[in-house]
Formats: sequence, structure tokens, C-alpha cells
Amino acid sequence: LEILYNKIMKILVITPFFYPHIGGSPKYMEELYVNLRQKHPEIEVDVLCYNTDKVTSKELYKRSLKTSEVYRGLNVYRIPCWSILPGKFALPNPIPLFQFLANRHYDLIHTSTRFFDSSWWAPIYAKLTGTKCIITDHCADTPTHSNPLISTISALIDTVSGNLFLKLYNQVFSVSKATQTFLKFKFNASSEVMYPGVDIKPFKKVDHQRVQVVFAGRLTEQKGVLELYEVAKHIPEADFSFAGAGELAKDIKEAVNIKVLGTLNQEKLTKLLQESDIFVLPTSHSEGIPLTLLQAGAAKLAVITTPIGGIKEIIENDKTGILVKPKDHGSSNRIALKEALEKLINDNALRNKLGQALYEYIKKNFNWGKSAEELYSQIKN
Repeated sequence: LEILYNKIMKILVITPFFYPHIGGSPKYMEELYVNLRQKHPEIEVDVLCYNTDKVTSKELYKRSLKTSEVYRGLNVYRIPCWSILPGKFALPNPIPLFQFLANRHYDLIHTSTRFFDSSWWAPIYAKLTGTKCIITDHCADTPTHSNPLISTISALIDTVSGNLFLKLYNQVFSVSKATQTFLKFKFNASSEVMYPGVDIKPFKKVDHQRVQVVFAGRLTEQKGVLELYEVAKHIPEADFSFAGAGELAKDIKEAVNIKVLGTLNQEKLTKLLQESDIFVLPTSHSEGIPLTLLQAGAAKLAVITTPIGGIKEIIENDKTGILVKPKDHGSSNRIALKEALEKLINDNALRNKLGQALYEYIKKNFNWGKSAEELYSQIKN
């Protein structure tokens, strides 16, 4: 009766990448709206994404997107697309996109990440249909790539599109204070911080004899993967696991103490973190809030990372983790990274101390239910 009494709100969530794709921004939108619907089942949520992972692609063409798949209570529609930069940037086939948008009405449209193409056309579509439109941004800098030309083009597109389209939104959200500061500095765009969350319950510590070190994320130069790999080869007393996919996957070779696991689903990632002692993210990419860092904290792992973007809002050096300088164009961070790893590998008490402190901080400050309620308070009127 309560559901029938309340006005049904229909929300369109637009995120080019979505489950089963593994990534921070799609996972953010997924968890935010799953938690929102748990408290407010009167809200109907359609997710419009691009079929980047080739999910039932033949069926998509047959159905012309008239029906959806239901995933965790969300209605998911997948648009056929072209992958321009695999795993990073895709463009939709315009015909099925127009077919989907035609004759539909929503109370709210929510897009993700300012340099995806959907962040450009969605606010225009919203203006034409008289729909409220909001965006959540994740990056505290312009996007980068290992190819300098692509980085230059990306920065130019980001600058132009950010200045043109952010002003069209009714509300802008940031996943970190670092992102909020960057948007204000770069585009003079005001935003409200809405932190991501993490599920604490599934994580239970597993004991073992050898120290286990893990990296989980995109295997790209910006994430510092090769730096960690080179260091791992010179620390035989610990085991290293690399989980994820990316252009550097072919460069990381398995060895006696090195495992290459590929892309892991959430269940397998949870198990990997449970069985690990140290989480390393030597990124030089301006992160908003890396969800894998929150998951590592929920598993009570000692963390080694860099003071980039929103990471500084989670990790305080020698209190909730260890911070090392990131690799830049002129230098390496291998020496500092190796010293930090050896320090933690040889000090079990320090690992436990840092892991527990990070766990307590994350448990207190990063909660999906809280973020979902903050979103609801913004959109209910």
C-alpha cells in the first residue's frame, strides 16, 4: 500500500560501461541504485549502457531494445556499439539509441563521467524532453593514455566538452573532494561530493604462511602495473597476484612468485582479497575514489599507494596506509615502492595495525546506503 501511495519515479541511468564490465564508474552507479531501490522500491530504474562486452548481442538486434534484462532489480538495456578505445571509450550505434529514446518519459536522467559521449548528448536530450538531468564525475584530472597523441586529443575534448556541457546539468556530483576541486578549477563547475561505499560483510580474513601481495585494477601504464611487476621479480619471499585486464596484460609474465589472474568477478575478487595481506595501487592516474582501495580496506589489508586525486582522502601516510611518490615522465618510483613493500612484508604487526586503521576509517565514512539516501534527498522534489 505504501508503494502504491507513493508516486512512482522513473529514472534513466546512462553509463556506457556496465556489468559484466569491471570498472569503478559502472560499479558506482550499480551499487548506488541497487541500494536506492532497496529503501525506495517505488522507484523504477532503467540502465542504458553500451554492449561493450558483447552480451547477447544477436538478441539485442532482434528485440530492437523493446525489452530489457533485469539485473539486481535494475532494467538493463544494451545498445550495440563501437569500441574506440577498448575498455575506456565506446560510441553507440545511433539507430537503436534513437529507437530507445523515442517516446520514453523519465522523471530523472543520471549520467556518469564527463568525458563519456553520453555526458554530452544526455543533457541536450533532457532539455528537449523537459527532464531533470544530473551527472556524477569520477576523475580529478583530464584523462590520460600511454599514447601521447591520444592523451593530447583526450585533454582537448575534455576541456571543450566540460566547458560546454557541465553547465547544462541541473546538478553535478563528485565522488571525491579532489574531483570537486578539479571541476571548480577547470570548468568553474560547482558540485556536491557523494562518496562511494563498500560492503563490509563479505570480507573475512584468511591466514596463510607466505605474505600475499595483490594488485587489482586495469593493467595500464597509468596504474603503475609495470613498476610493481619489476619490483615483484626482486622480492622472492612474497607472492604477488595481478588481477585485471588491459593493454599491459601481455607484458606481465607468471613466475614462481607471480600470478596473472585476468579479470575477476566480484566473488572471486572478494576471495582474492580475503587471502591477501598487502594491496598495492602505485597509480599515477588522477583517481576519484578507487573502489578496489575501499574493498582492500574492508578486507583489512595494509595498503601501499600514491597521493593522487581522492586517494589522499582515504590514506594518511603511516596511519591508514603507506604513500609513495607516483611514477612521472622523468623518474621511476621502484625504489620507494620496493622499500615500502619490504617494510610491510617484514613487519606483521605493522600490516595488522595499518589494515585495522583503514578498515575502521572506511567502515565509518564509506557506506552505499548513506550515499543512496543523500541522492534520494536531492532528487525526491
